[in-house]
Formats: sequence, structure tokens, C-alpha cells
Amino acid sequence: MNGTGPRCLKSCAAVLLLMGAAAADAQTARTADESTFAVTLEKAEQGDADGQWRLGLLYHHGQGVLQHDEEAVRWYRLAADQGHAGGQVSLGFMYDAGLGVPQDHGEALRWYRLAADQGHAEAPVQIGSMYEFGRGVSQDYREAARWHRLGAERRDPDGQVRLGWLYEQGWGVPQDHEEAARWYRLAAEQGHPEGQWHAGIMSELGWGVPQDYGEAVRWYRLSAEQGYVEGLWRLGFMYQHGHGVPQDFATAYAWFDLVMTQGGSDETAARRDEIGRQMTARQMASAHDLARALRTRIFGEEPAE
Repeated sequence: MNGTGPRCLKSCAAVLLLMGAAAADAQTARTADESTFAVTLEKAEQGDADGQWRLGLLYHHGQGVLQHDEEAVRWYRLAADQGHAGGQVSLGFMYDAGLGVPQDHGEALRWYRLAADQGHAEAPVQIGSMYEFGRGVSQDYREAARWHRLGAERRDPDGQVRLGWLYEQGWGVPQDHEEAARWYRLAAEQGHPEGQWHAGIMSELGWGVPQDYGEAVRWYRLSAEQGYVEGLWRLGFMYQHGHGVPQDFATAYAWFDLVMTQGGSDETAARRDEIGRQMTARQMASAHDLARALRTRIFGEEPAE
């Protein structure tokens, strides 16, 4: 949401959240990555399909080796050609995004389908997103819902969130807030931060579930603690207005200030500053201390004084 109103659509893509090690632990982490790379490389060179896929992941994310998308593609392809479903999905993603190979949605779809046919949970969600957003295919919400449902039923949390969104909007399926809330909750219970945010929204608004501000705050907090910006924003809003928690301007200010460190909007800055004008100097000092502590805990960053 980030200050744009009670609801907004975020395009879903597979996102990997890499938590940075503290400076004192950086060398230890690097040594572990390099050791993992050496073991994985040996397996991959022996023709082990899982090793080839995992080696591709290390190249793609630059773990234990310099980041190199073309080399990642080479190893993904070797795994995919052996029928490794993970390799097929990863190779499909590279074609989908145009990383290490020319972008080719048709080739991406082909590899996703091969993995989906093997029962891979993420592959149908990638196909569903192509139909949902018209990426390389004609936009077709009904087809998107069919593929997202397959992934959701395989317990992929991204699939559960996307299917929940389609039910909430009534795109490709009859609008059904109870069904939307059910799928959001299933994703939320797996620790999915966007699913937790959606579950919070449904509880806050009373859509498909009884209105319960306390439950909304619980889900927003879980989402926010994972650094999900919409969760940060919504938690600040709840403290600002005393919904589900005692009204606390200093805490609200801190959460909105944290949103601003992640690229928050002008509207969010204005909201934070308006709250600040209602606070005493002591409250403001407390808000800044809390914002620093939250930034360190959630994002692993030591803000400059």
C-alpha cells in the first residue's frame, strides 16, 4: 500500500530475500559459500542433475563464486535436459526474464510446463503469472486461475496468494472473499510475508472473515518483521489510529520512517511528518530510537548517526 489507500495490486514475481551477514561474520559466510561451491561443482561435473541445478543457483546468486548468469544457464540446462524439475523451472525463469539468454517467453513456457507435468509446485504458478499478466501469452484470467490453483493445491505459497487475489477481485473465478481469505491464510501460515499482509487486510476490513483489528495487527506485524513494505506501512497506520493496538504516535512514526528507508512515497513522508508535528520532543527522540532499532533488526542495517 505505501500510502496509496486501503488496497493496491502488487505484481507478483519470484523474489529471493538474501539476508546479509554482519560484518564480523562476513569472512565465515564467504568461506562456507566457497566450500559449498567446491562440493557442488564436483557433483555437477560428475553429471549429478541435482548438483548441476544447485551449481546454477550458486552462479545465478553469486554465492561462493562470481555472479554469472550465462554460466547459471549452462548448468540449469544440463540439469533440465536430464529431466530435473528444479532445473527446468530455473531455466524457464532465465528465459522468462532474459537473464543469460535472449528473452523468450515461449521457451520459458515450454520449460515451465515440463516441470509442472512432473508435479513441481512452483512451475504452475509461473505459468499462471504469465496468463494473469499477459506475459508472452494472451491475458486470460480463467487460465491463470487454473494454473495458480494447481500450484496452490501443491502448497506453493505464491500460488495461494495469487489464487486468493483472483478470488478477491473476481477475475477468472466468481468473486468470493471467503475463498480469498482462506487461500491468503494458507500462505500466511507458511510464513509468506505478502500472504500475511493480505490476511491482515481481510481481517481489518472484515472481508471473508469477521472484522478483527487485533488479528489484523498480528498478521501485519509478522509481515513487517520480514521487511515487507506493505506490512510496515499498515502496521504504522494501525498504531496511528489505535486500531487493534493502543494509539501510539511514536511507534507509528517509527514504522512509517522505516517505510521511507525502503523507498516510501511522498504521501508516506507527509503522513509521517504530520504525526511528528503532534509529538513532543521526548516522543520524537523515542520514535527515532525505535526506528533505528527496527531498521537494524529487520534489515540488518546500522543507520548512520
